Amino acid sequence: TFSVPKSVSVAWALAGDATKARIHAAHRRAIEQTIAYAEQRVFATRTGKAGAISLDVRGIVGAAFDHWDSRAGDPQLHTHVVVLNRVQAIADDRWRTLDSKTLFRHTVALSELYNGLLQDELTRDLGWGWEAELRPRATELIWEVEGVPKVLRDEFSQRSRAIRGSTDETIERFLATHGRRPTPTEILR
Repeated sequence: TFSVPKSVSVAWALAGDATKARIHAAHRRAIEQTIAYAEQRVFATRTGKAGAISLDVRGIVGAAFDHWDSRAGDPQLHTHVVVLNRVQAIADDRWRTLDSKTLFRHTVALSELYNGLLQDELTRDLGWGWEAELRPRATELIWEVEGVPKVLRDEFSQRSRAIRGSTDETIERFLATHGRRPTPTEILR
């Protein structure tokens, strides 16, 4: 799933039709560039005993499905890309299973690549600036569009608020039951 930052979704939702189309086009270009990179550097298949040999593939077969809002109805421009689990090896033209372990290991890097490409596309096309922000309970920075206030982003983040509330309640129950705060791994579970 390729999901734009909340500030981009808010800007998209509040924009006129022409700007909405430009934002969506930038999002799709960033997806296409990310998938093209993955086809060259990440997607592969394996053969040999215990899959010991990694083989390059001709590309992938996939379908993209655009969505415009979250389950809670907040603006959330995102695209689900469903990839066929069969790829054609360049070495012998045989169709084999996609090497999902390698893909899984690269998920975060591909997500970061998409985010950077999206920022480049929107800056180039619309002249947008970006500001770094620290996520709650995280050490990694996220980049949001300059001029889209946090209060407005939060207003359109019902699911995030619900998740934080549920997480806080669960932590309190854990603390009462176990006499200590849960570890980060326990919180994720």
